[in-house]
Amino acid sequence: MNLANDTLLARAELPGIAGVKDSSGNIAQSLELLRQRPEGFAVLTGEDASFYTMLAHGADGGILASAHLRSLANCDGRSRSSVSLCITVWEYETRRRT
Repeated sequence: MNLANDTLLARAELPGIAGVKDSSGNIAQSLELLRQRPEGFAVLTGEDASFYTMLAHGADGGILASAHLRSLANCDGRSRSSVSLCITVWEYETRRRT
């Protein structure tokens, strides 16, 4: 069942609700959820294919089927085991150059 963002955002205002694992399968809906979420409300993706895109747009992480695999990415000439670390390295290098 896919919950509408309005429903999720209403639940985000309840005490004790810290975040959501978004597995809507709809990247437009997921990105809109990121844009509308209240301060301090975590959004984790459940979609392997959307993990990088969601992190790049501010998601807090992911709960993924592929999490049991060790993925290596070459960010800055060294092997890295975390996509989020690659994003951090890229952001740092980009800001440092400007």
